[in-house]
Amino acid sequence: NGQYIWIWSRARTWYDKYGKLQRILGTHTDITALREYQSQLHHQAYFDSLTNLPNRLSLNRDLEEYIVVTGHPIAALFIDLDNFKNVNDFMSHNLGDQLLQQVSRRIEALLDEGCSLYRFGGDEFILLYRQWKSLDSLEEYAVQILESFKAPFALNDSLVYITPSIGIAVYPDHASDGDELIKHSDIAMYRSKDKGGNCCTVFDPTMIQDVSDRLKIEGRLRTALANNELTVFYQPEVAVQTNQITGFEALLRWNSPGLEEIPVQRVIEIAETTGLIVPIGRWVLEQACRFIKQVHELGYKDLSISVNVSIVQLTRSQFAQTVSQILQDVGLDAAHLRLEITESVLMESYEIIRSELEALNEIGISMALDDFGKGYSSLAYLKFLPITTLKIDKSFIDDIVKEQKDRLLTDQIIAIGEKLGLSVVAEGVEMDEQLEYLVHHRCDKYQGFIFSRPVCQEQAISLLHS
Repeated sequence: NGQYIWIWSRARTWYDKYGKLQRILGTHTDITALREYQSQLHHQAYFDSLTNLPNRLSLNRDLEEYIVVTGHPIAALFIDLDNFKNVNDFMSHNLGDQLLQQVSRRIEALLDEGCSLYRFGGDEFILLYRQWKSLDSLEEYAVQILESFKAPFALNDSLVYITPSIGIAVYPDHASDGDELIKHSDIAMYRSKDKGGNCCTVFDPTMIQDVSDRLKIEGRLRTALANNELTVFYQPEVAVQTNQITGFEALLRWNSPGLEEIPVQRVIEIAETTGLIVPIGRWVLEQACRFIKQVHELGYKDLSISVNVSIVQLTRSQFAQTVSQILQDVGLDAAHLRLEITESVLMESYEIIRSELEALNEIGISMALDDFGKGYSSLAYLKFLPITTLKIDKSFIDDIVKEQKDRLLTDQIIAIGEKLGLSVVAEGVEMDEQLEYLVHHRCDKYQGFIFSRPVCQEQAISLLHS
């Protein structure tokens, strides 16, 4: 039925256009109108109706001319917006369209001589650079594009921050034809995504194997839950002054037969890009809540559990309702659950996730800012967000004993937490000198190998008993 409706729609469209053309030709006099109509048809065929940029058909035509006809070297920058789907899903498709229009204008303003910008589809853009000088100059140009996205986009009454991921490939160094040039720039763009987005990457042939490995991981991850390959480990959170466990952080682990050990962050990235993070995240949350409920039943009633939350989970509808349902099913008070979100996600997506954060706050869920101080200035947000905890990024703790800059930043974060009534947790504490520093400066809590690595549920309970 869907195919029939599509064929009928196309037939009606061309029938209407044919009738209009027939009416024009019927006058035999209005040649100007005929030419205008032909121009309209050409524009509709070769330009995107939303952004008015040349479309994929124009791209293919131009690549044919540049590569097949002239044989000149050419560079392709594949530009994809990070987390654009969240704007469509959580704000509206209309605002998403407005954002795409503003993005295209912003990139167009940066076009050098010999550059052409195309809308490839969705939130993907291709920039062809015909007069590039070197790979270094291409990377510098890509960085200019990244820098231009630091300013927010105004969508109605909201300011939305969004970042691009950029992949770079050049002909003939990286590709033998136009199709391969776009394909390899796309692969390089996904490497930028893997690095966290908001960066550019030049294609390298080794990336082709990486893509193959990624597809293999993705395929296995889709059946990981059903095959009972996922587990949750728990890392203690410890009071600095008493060295007593105050809670645990739940951390995902994956053991898939036949696959080498995969870094957890890579698993999370693949799960986010495929949407698998939603069912996996829900499973982790439920396991963590059941674990801390068991801990309470053993007599440790004051302990809490922390669970990391992805931006993808927060932007899916009714996440707060999902959390509330899990708490009800497990019989756990919301006061004993803390959700962790990275500072970068909060800063870049606050307008998108604000309503969900408010809904979580209403049911009594506390929030922690992970990786605090790593590259943003969130002080204005701290005054009115439902944040109860700041987690000092491990990168500050690593050199806290010998680097004055890291000591200064750590001191300031502890002071900010104290003045705002927030708990401060230092991550990655591995040496006695680091812990002594935190004791002296009255940091609230810490996590790290000096006390315990993440452990399975049984070992976590043994730690409590000991």
